[in-house]
Amino acid sequence: MLDLHYERWLALFPEAPKDLAANAYKRLRAHYAEPHRAYHNFQHIDACLRHLDSIRDQLTNFHAIEMAIWYHDVIYDTHKNDNEAQSANYAFETLAKLNISEENRNLVHKLIMATKHPSIPDSLEERYLLDIDLSILGTSSEIFDVYEKQIREEYQWVPEIIYKEGRSKVLQAFLDQPAIYHTEIFFRERETLARRNLERVIAGLDGGKFWPGG
Repeated sequence: MLDLHYERWLALFPEAPKDLAANAYKRLRAHYAEPHRAYHNFQHIDACLRHLDSIRDQLTNFHAIEMAIWYHDVIYDTHKNDNEAQSANYAFETLAKLNISEENRNLVHKLIMATKHPSIPDSLEERYLLDIDLSILGTSSEIFDVYEKQIREEYQWVPEIIYKEGRSKVLQAFLDQPAIYHTEIFFRERETLARRNLERVIAGLDGGKFWPGG
């Protein structure tokens, strides 16, 4: 069966030897298939790529953002707090082997580092990447609740009372920003829904009703 994601991946690296590109893709997919990932898996990458395609005509450095999307969660360990840095370094080193210029590798590295939430983007590429990564916040309550359960599964090793307190702080940090989304299209389509979802779930976490069991 044809893997359209693989074909898309190869098209990103026309100057790389195909065997090296193929091996990089295989290793990337293996990372996203790690058993502890309930949300930060390849389904998340696929969703991000679809969002990226929807705004293709608004971007001047489409390929750099696409490479950042592929790699932004390649390293994901909920026991660590440097996943973005580890992912950015992984991307920088791997992309060198795929004949990506140092300038673009530095841009990809910077883009991935911007996904350490919450952060303030300082370029158009960063604004779109952050909005794409956080698009799940501005979805229906049903989809958002599934997302919250998946995040809890990834942190199942954290005791309930500690998780509730920590998760509430994380979500509140998004609410405390003047705007969750940094681009006009995402703000228009998702800001209100995102704030409604965050307020509802924070109230549940603080009241002990949302976890466990939904």
